[in-house]
Amino acid sequence: MHLPKPKCEIREDGPTLERYSTDMSRYHVKPMMIVTPRTEQDILEIIEYARSIGAPITARAAGSNLSGNAIGRGIIVLFNGMDRLLSENDSRVWVEPGLVYDRLNEIMKDKGFFLPYHVSSSKYCSVGGNVATRASGLRSIKYGTVDTSVRNIRFASPVFGMVDTSKGLPEALAKGIIGIKERLLSDKDAMEVLRSKEHLKTSMGYNLWSFNKYDDPAEIVAHLMVGSVGTLGLMTGIELELRPIPAKRVMLVAFFDSLPTASRVVASISLLHPSLLEVMDAFGTDMLRSSSAVPVPDDASATLMIEFDSDWKEGEAGALKVLGDHALSSRVLQDPKEQETIWGLRWKMLLEIKRRNETAEKRYLSFVDDLGVPVENIHPFVIELESIFIEEGVPVIIYGHIGEGNLHVRPLIGKEHWKEDLHRIGDRCFKAVFRYNGTVAAEHGAGRNRAALMKEEWGEAVYGHFLAVKMLFDPENILNPDVIFSDADITEGLDF
Repeated sequence: MHLPKPKCEIREDGPTLERYSTDMSRYHVKPMMIVTPRTEQDILEIIEYARSIGAPITARAAGSNLSGNAIGRGIIVLFNGMDRLLSENDSRVWVEPGLVYDRLNEIMKDKGFFLPYHVSSSKYCSVGGNVATRASGLRSIKYGTVDTSVRNIRFASPVFGMVDTSKGLPEALAKGIIGIKERLLSDKDAMEVLRSKEHLKTSMGYNLWSFNKYDDPAEIVAHLMVGSVGTLGLMTGIELELRPIPAKRVMLVAFFDSLPTASRVVASISLLHPSLLEVMDAFGTDMLRSSSAVPVPDDASATLMIEFDSDWKEGEAGALKVLGDHALSSRVLQDPKEQETIWGLRWKMLLEIKRRNETAEKRYLSFVDDLGVPVENIHPFVIELESIFIEEGVPVIIYGHIGEGNLHVRPLIGKEHWKEDLHRIGDRCFKAVFRYNGTVAAEHGAGRNRAALMKEEWGEAVYGHFLAVKMLFDPENILNPDVIFSDADITEGLDF
């Protein structure tokens, strides 16, 4: 029996449906309805209505995801209206999922605390989206992903109603979690895979490490929600542990003759515990050169940006020693305004990529945009990655969080044979990632552009435990299908 439509705001007109058919990925999936809840009761009504008509549900806030996680063929639940800071107690805050990352840090700045991982899209992305994708960013090399900041989650479940992990779990959910934990920890094959990737930054699949890390089923559930891309429940509240704002930050900018040369020093510098270790290839280096923000050698085609926000004197000295003869030149920036200028250019690089994509017959596509390998493997991986694009004759932009082995890769693809090129180049890049025990989704969450690779990345044993988690929370598969469990081709629903 179909239930009445939810009482909250509902939009079903053509222009609105078309607007929410896309996110910041190039995927296009037309929904049937857009709903904007204001209360938890609204969300519970949305879930019951969706179940009654057999429609899937996709949660969405800012829609800044690059993997097609914020679009779906059923009901889109817009959380941008649920954007309040609910409470604060020293370094602990409860927030609604729609609160923008920079807005939270702006509110807490005068209190001396910040949410530290620092996503590049911080001006508009939501905290809920960060949690859903197990996001990280510029400073996660020191502070970890958003998972290290999460303490509790409140969410609406199609099976268990409202769940608040700070208050314990419904008995059936707790029992189910304990059962999965026992089976997982006794599965030698699965545990061997998980241990091999324990220090790899990845957002591909469910956060199964929580079963080994926590004893309390409620803590396990809170951290299972991190990286679940809306497939286990609809978050309504997130408790975060913020960090004290550092008294000082020191930045080093170092220039190299090539990306492989820059990657050679990364593993050693990462051992010095920087708060940031970023890379830009020739594309970003040229933008830096044009800005005149800092002197850039004429023959430089790669840049490392290194930051220390504690023990900075020792870090600076250690980094300069490691850079040694590898760097063409390096510069120490202590002035916060100079540092902000560099970050502003990093931000403008992303805008420039977007600008070039708007009308071009060739576009920098993001189908291999979030590759990650263990940092000790980053140098040989960069060499192999560059060789792939040289052999393909395809220009590419490479940048990202190299200190964690995480690179964003944007090949320039022409319109004429773009699907064939995506398959061929993607296959070569993904195979290289797996050779180095890496991940195809380091921080943007599993999505339409990589769900079909889930089994290949994790293997049958781990994949079976992913399925067990999904069956416990959402046996009817109404929550954001097609973004974790899917065999769909990478180009299905993708627009050039």
